[in-house]
Amino acid sequence: AASGVPRPNPALAAPPEGETFDWYAYRAWEAIYAAEGSDWFWWFGKDQETPGNDDTGFDRAFRSHLGATYQFMNLAICDRRARQGDPCPMGVEPFPQPNFAPIVQANAEPLRGPFVEGEEPTIDGEYRPDETEWNVSAGSFFDNDSGAINNPNDDIRLVYFGYVGERNDTGADDAVYIAIESVDDLSAKEGSNYEFRLYFNHKHITNADLGEAVSDPANAVTRSGDEVQFIGAGPARELRVNLGTVPARGTLSFADGRGGWSEVQNHSIEVGGAVNGGRIIELLVPLADLGMQLGDPVEFAIQAVSNDTVIDTAPNLGTRIMFDDITNLVFVTFAVDASGDLNRYTNIANPPPPRGRGSVFITGNQDTLENWTPNSLAMRDDGVAPDVTAGDQVYTRTFGFRPGVEMRYKFTIGTPQDYDRWSNTEEFPLTERGFRIPVDCASKKLLVEDLWSDRPQPSGSLAPNATVTCLPE
Repeated sequence: AASGVPRPNPALAAPPEGETFDWYAYRAWEAIYAAEGSDWFWWFGKDQETPGNDDTGFDRAFRSHLGATYQFMNLAICDRRARQGDPCPMGVEPFPQPNFAPIVQANAEPLRGPFVEGEEPTIDGEYRPDETEWNVSAGSFFDNDSGAINNPNDDIRLVYFGYVGERNDTGADDAVYIAIESVDDLSAKEGSNYEFRLYFNHKHITNADLGEAVSDPANAVTRSGDEVQFIGAGPARELRVNLGTVPARGTLSFADGRGGWSEVQNHSIEVGGAVNGGRIIELLVPLADLGMQLGDPVEFAIQAVSNDTVIDTAPNLGTRIMFDDITNLVFVTFAVDASGDLNRYTNIANPPPPRGRGSVFITGNQDTLENWTPNSLAMRDDGVAPDVTAGDQVYTRTFGFRPGVEMRYKFTIGTPQDYDRWSNTEEFPLTERGFRIPVDCASKKLLVEDLWSDRPQPSGSLAPNATVTCLPE
């Protein structure tokens, strides 16, 4: 059994009196205890150091123990029945094994920036030459229905999203790109009533400095009557991608604010796929067709619908934020004093100047903080705002977050070669800093001051010497 869990007592699985030892039942108990062992859960999460920063091996091992429990339990039951003259029907398990789908999937990846001009994805329903067509610049997320929510109809596997254009430009060429990867052969949907429905918000910022914006009507629910928890007002745009036709066809509609949808006759949305044997649909959506441009907040959700019945939603909870609403963000300046003892809890391999050539980085549980990717977001000590004094070993950086967000974060020290590596870079293991972004900071400017190695107790709280200050307007 896993560490910390006693080996099962064979008496727990003893057969009825007078019968021989029940080895199958014993093995079922072994599998149960192994699955309950803490080691499997200890390693889940990107803030833990695992071989290759990959938890999927532990996930497979955990699910194999769950499967073994059912396997040996059924063997034990059928063996007892056979000895009593009532064998199990051939091929029928007393307790069918559930589909233990993966709990751990790759972390969501934030947008890295616009697609390089001339290297945008080709809207053809294929990864060409491969997934690098998308994953160099685009953000992505797996549809994790199979984790806390078991959904056998988990049609949507992975979603990529990216963009082209320049913020604060005329918006004429601004566009978002979306790729939906299915677990199924989408070309087999030809002739069926199967479609993807994408729902977008609408808010166009007219004056970012004054927080002024205009918004079109939004419905409370989708066409199917489902509530989707938008950060903004709700679904205001609907893009239906009909896979029953070849090639797939896109239909754009605007919400009327009363639950209805009005189809737009002319738009420039491009749909690629589904190709023969293909599993992806690729989309190019000009922001002008949505009544927006870069700099406006964009969030979306996707539904897989068959015969007007929703069978899968991605993400399975809420929406995916592509661009935050800058008129509603609290801008947080993190400042960490790294002038003291850097090795209180760990051995920092490459300390920052003047002791070495390393840099101070920050990461955390938000897209803006690279979703727990260590040594990816460098902080600054160059005297350029928001940093106050160059060379004083106080490192700073500012990020925008939505009010009310539960913030979790950590500091690391390393080099670019330490990207995505915790070992010998984090200030302390198995603990993270945390606080809630306040909703009542009138200036929307927050200063968080920390000391390196000032370890919070419990994890997820502010450190003993940390201060959080709402700056004056």
